[in-house]
Amino acid sequence: MNDREKSLFCPRLALWDMDGTILESMRQWRTVLPEVLEERGVTLPEDLAREINGRPVARGLDLVTRLMMGEGHGAVTMEDVYDNLKRHYVTDVTVREGAEALLRAQKAAGTRVVIASATRSEVCKLALSHFGLAALVDDYFTSDVAGVSKGDPSYFEKACARFGVSVEDTVLFEDAYYSVKTAKSVGMRAVVTEDSYQAAYKDALLELADAYFTDGFSTRLK
Repeated sequence: MNDREKSLFCPRLALWDMDGTILESMRQWRTVLPEVLEERGVTLPEDLAREINGRPVARGLDLVTRLMMGEGHGAVTMEDVYDNLKRHYVTDVTVREGAEALLRAQKAAGTRVVIASATRSEVCKLALSHFGLAALVDDYFTSDVAGVSKGDPSYFEKACARFGVSVEDTVLFEDAYYSVKTAKSVGMRAVVTEDSYQAAYKDALLELADAYFTDGFSTRLK
């Protein structure tokens, strides 16, 4: 590995997304809201199911609550959503190929590894502990900790300030277009892993990425 590659894959600070990057869990996130509602005896109408598909879960939940929860159904909260996901993390989620090896290489190289996820920090800790990966993580700077989403440039600026590392010495490891686009807008490098749920953005991600992988981190396209 030459110096450029080392600075990309083992930087001073590595910000790691979890769902869709470290873990193969985006299917569970895409189906969690209909699944929680089914547990309550609520079946989404097809048009509403299509409308919430692809939305952030919290926004989909807000929409469903406005349109359906007044029809005699009990309220569904994000706590219900996370309770469901916690079960999935320990039953049918897997680690994406090559992710653990890269995390271990970073740990050995002295990279500061930080989880940068939209998922709550305590849920990230539970999931990564289940897979024996928590020991490879130095800290958690999830959206609930930062107070802003990864769609806000200040998220990445706050992360660098918190850990005392420049943007130039920080790399984002990510699957989601919105997050990669935002990180690149502040001058951060990005290593992208392809996820089927981001297929519509593949060309844009290939253009933005400093390195691009398929099959987890096993096959490099760029």
